[in-house]
Amino acid sequence: FELPEVLLFAPNTFTPDGDEHNSTWHIFIEGIDPTDFELVVYDRWGEMIWQSFDPDADWDGIYKGKLVPTGVYNWSLKTNDALNGKGYVWTGHINVLH
Repeated sequence: FELPEVLLFAPNTFTPDGDEHNSTWHIFIEGIDPTDFELVVYDRWGEMIWQSFDPDADWDGIYKGKLVPTGVYNWSLKTNDALNGKGYVWTGHINVLH
């Protein structure tokens, strides 16, 4: 008997430049409780610029109606294991390139 594990893949770069390729940032995650999910993207000053409670959501690089500048942005993910409710917190960074 094997328990499912939580698997996470978070790309570290995307290019919201309008060319249809790699134009949004999306994490891929399995084994979590989708009703207990929070993903936040911050700018270099720690200001929250995007937040989602949906594991299937994509960030298009837009903040306050405008495309964010090229640069590095940080993200934080809080969620729970689907099986036993164990809490997880992950952090990382995203390179936004135009």
